[in-house]
Amino acid sequence: MDRVLGIYGAGGLGREILELAEQIDPGHERWDRIVFVNNGDPAAPVHQIEVISEEIAAERYKAQLDAVVATGEPALRARICHKLRTAGIPMVTLIHPGVHIPASTEIGEGVTIETGAVISVDVRIGANTHIYANTVIAHDCRIGEHCVICAGTQLSGDVVLGDRSFVGFGSGVKQGLRIGADVIIGGGSAVFHDVPDETVVMGNPARVIRRNEAHRVFG
Repeated sequence: MDRVLGIYGAGGLGREILELAEQIDPGHERWDRIVFVNNGDPAAPVHQIEVISEEIAAERYKAQLDAVVATGEPALRARICHKLRTAGIPMVTLIHPGVHIPASTEIGEGVTIETGAVISVDVRIGANTHIYANTVIAHDCRIGEHCVICAGTQLSGDVVLGDRSFVGFGSGVKQGLRIGADVIIGGGSAVFHDVPDETVVMGNPARVIRRNEAHRVFG
C-alpha cells in the first residue's frame, strides 16, 4: 500500500519540513505522495503541494497516512500530537541525512532534525520535538516532548528541557541546568540559572521577563 506523508502545517516550518522530507526520500520510495494538512478548510497549494483539512486527510488516506507536525508553537504541537495519537495516525521521525545520531542517543516519535545539527552521546529527545539547523545538543541532555529548539542554539551537557518549551535562535544554556516546562527562552539569550515552569527569560545573562500564562510564543 502506498504511503502518504501529511505535513501538519503549511507555513514556513511546513515548507522546511517538505524540503527535509524530499532530501530524506529523494526517489519517493518511502512516500508516494506528500500533502500539507491544516486545521481549517482546504487552501491553495503551497510549492505545488496540495493543502487539505485534517478531516479530509483522515478520511481520504486512512491507513496510508504518516504524519509530521510543522509548527513553531510548542503548545499547538502538543494539541496536534494528541489528535494524531487519538486517531491512531503514526508520527514519523525525520532526521537530515547529514546528521549523525549516536547509538546511545534516544529519539522519540515525530522528532524532526534539520541540517547541521550536532547531537552528542546519551541524549534523549522527546516525541514531536523540532530541532532547527546548526544546533548543538551536548552529552546527557534530556529534551522533553513538543519542544522547539531554534537555529544556532547550544545546550551544554546534562541540560534538562521540559515539555513544550521553546529555545530561541542563537541561545546558550549552561551545563547542568534544569529548564522547566512551557518555558520560552528569547533569541540570543545566555542562560546561567535554572528556569521554573511557565517562565519567559531573555538577555545575557538571561532574566525573567514574565510568566508564560498564554502558552504562546508568537503573536
